[in-house]
Amino acid sequence: MEYLLLVIAVGVIFFMFKTLKEYLANPKSYGPLKNQEAEPIFDDPYADYSQKTDIEHSECGLILALIAKVVQSDGKVCEFEERLIAELINDMVISYDNQAFTQESLSDYFYSQKVSIGNVEEFALEFVDKTKGQYKKRLKVIEFLFVVAYADGVLAEEERETIIDIAAYFELSNEDFNRIYDRFEEFMQNKTSQAESQNSLESALQTFGLTEESEENITSELIKKRYRELVKKYHPDIIQGQGGSQRDTLKANEQLTKINDAYEILKDKYNKNANRDSQGEN
Repeated sequence: MEYLLLVIAVGVIFFMFKTLKEYLANPKSYGPLKNQEAEPIFDDPYADYSQKTDIEHSECGLILALIAKVVQSDGKVCEFEERLIAELINDMVISYDNQAFTQESLSDYFYSQKVSIGNVEEFALEFVDKTKGQYKKRLKVIEFLFVVAYADGVLAEEERETIIDIAAYFELSNEDFNRIYDRFEEFMQNKTSQAESQNSLESALQTFGLTEESEENITSELIKKRYRELVKKYHPDIIQGQGGSQRDTLKANEQLTKINDAYEILKDKYNKNANRDSQGEN
């Protein structure tokens, strides 16, 4: 059920993540444009301007630190969270022309913050200082923190409390915060209910186009092959790359969610069948 909740959350997560990526793609969000030198962080000419210092006092470094604190709060990181964070870091590297900002350095910084006892208030207040007059940017960061927290299908109480603290330091209005929170809660409740009522073996076979196949012809290899074909056909990034509209992308994303749901059902059933058959032969 936890994995099922994860895949049904892809729809809202995809669009929230896309909007944050658009914000990252704007160089003005991060500081120096290409071929421009960044201003020193401190006035002290003898200060050690290390790679880590460059990162930790930048907007993207502060965002990574805040994400790390949310992830750290419930003590676990699911596979989907890791994928989201990896893609976010990749976009940061592309968007910010700074030699200190590499995939490795940003990943190392994120994971160092995930295991440290760093102060959430310190990171949040520094981010506020760097985004004065940019209230919508802080809203977008809070939205993405909810995306990460909900990635495993469940918002842990520790994650919720950490995000509430960050929103308070960000000086978000109660109305704006509650609007974001209620939207995620409503989405997860609706999708959970749909998943429980709609996902069955029959609908999964129909999604994979296997309703005409006899039971003995359906193997785990066939399911994996059909899954790869369907993902390639309906992946939102591919649809977008082909010039599809936002509506086309949304439809493709809904179909991809259905495909992921069906794959989990079929994989579970036919892997068990294969295991029973192999045991019988022995």
